[in-house]
Amino acid sequence: MEQQACFYLTHPTICFYNEHGIAKARFELEPTAFSRCPKCGGTMYVQSMKDGYAMASPCPGARAQARMDRFNAANIPARFRDASFDNFNLDSLPGRGKTIESMFIRKIREFRQGQRGIILEGGPGTGKTHLLCAAAHYLTIESNLSVRYVDFSVLLSEIRSIYQSANASQSEAALINDLVRIPILFLDELGKGRDRANEFEMRIIDEIINRRYNDDGLTTFFASNYRDQNSSSYNLYRENGIECLGDPAMKAKWIRFAQERCRTKDSGVVERFTAQAMAVMKADHLENRLLPRIVSRIFEMANPIVIEAQDYRARIDGGSRGVS
Repeated sequence: MEQQACFYLTHPTICFYNEHGIAKARFELEPTAFSRCPKCGGTMYVQSMKDGYAMASPCPGARAQARMDRFNAANIPARFRDASFDNFNLDSLPGRGKTIESMFIRKIREFRQGQRGIILEGGPGTGKTHLLCAAAHYLTIESNLSVRYVDFSVLLSEIRSIYQSANASQSEAALINDLVRIPILFLDELGKGRDRANEFEMRIIDEIINRRYNDDGLTTFFASNYRDQNSSSYNLYRENGIECLGDPAMKAKWIRFAQERCRTKDSGVVERFTAQAMAVMKADHLENRLLPRIVSRIFEMANPIVIEAQDYRARIDGGSRGVS
């Protein structure tokens, strides 16, 4: 019997399915098949003798089951139950595909506990959620690590709903504690909400970020539809006078800067660049959505990667599901 193969390993197919909106995994076997495993008899433990003592060690199938259990606890949205790096369309990100491959996908495949996280920044439909869920899938199924995915806007709704219960404060505390203790957290929709002035929303995100920031053994990955002011060139444009074009000296400074950036003195090109820069100055940035302290700590915890691509939902042909 010791020489026989574990039934779980000879039938390794895993089925990913939708359970009330959450992705789940199971072996693609009939329920009674487990008891017929010739190596462990369905117990997932193998008996052996060592130095005259009987010992029980996990069957290889137990390890596979443990990985599925971690996947099932990750809270990945059912829509992304099959999300992987293989079915992510890197070609849909002109000029950024190699960056995603080297700075995100490779980092996940080489992940070590406690390493620095990543924040994905880009508009809707550019693949951020797919990448987060693919990473959660990989780290649970392939690396056997504990992770949790959370959509921040959904989290806020859940916390609001528990205030209707008798033990609201305890329920909120339990929910927050779960997120600040998980070794790897994927926090999606960062900055989504009504506005930075909302005390309730800021209190929740501040507690999660602050407590995870203070434990350098934890890793947090983020995704946001909002760019930060450095990556969008907001700070650079501001330093070069874009907000003070009514001042002749500042206007001259801006024109020199714009000509250098555009590598031309063509007035039409400079005017178009200036219009684009003004749009950046008016855009809602991550710093407008969160408190300065929170943003500062996020960028100490995670390296930014900007994803620039067309929203697949807006494409005439419907786009690739690999960039959802």
